[in-house]
Amino acid sequence: MNSKVVSILFDFSIGRYKEALEIFDRLGLPSSKSILLVNIPEILYKKGEYSDALKNLKTALKIDRQLGNLLNQASDLNTMGKIFYEQGKFEKALKQQEKTFEISK
Repeated sequence: MNSKVVSILFDFSIGRYKEALEIFDRLGLPSSKSILLVNIPEILYKKGEYSDALKNLKTALKIDRQLGNLLNQASDLNTMGKIFYEQGKFEKALKQQEKTFEISK
């Protein structure tokens, strides 16, 4: 698939996710919001928008910790690790992966 089409599809997906986030906020559904906040950074990561991805991941991680959702916490930390790795921040990447491993035990 051509990269322009992929970029358009990614942007479209992020737009729909953001609309859903607003709805979940109004309905008071933090667990549903958390799921979206895991998916949005994955798209941003694939687009190379690391700063925005990390911002969303930090929000998701905070919610997941409040909810006690270990699976999503591990996913958040794993994606953070991938981003730090891509940025050449290897120590930070390793730290996130170690946290992921601890949660996954």
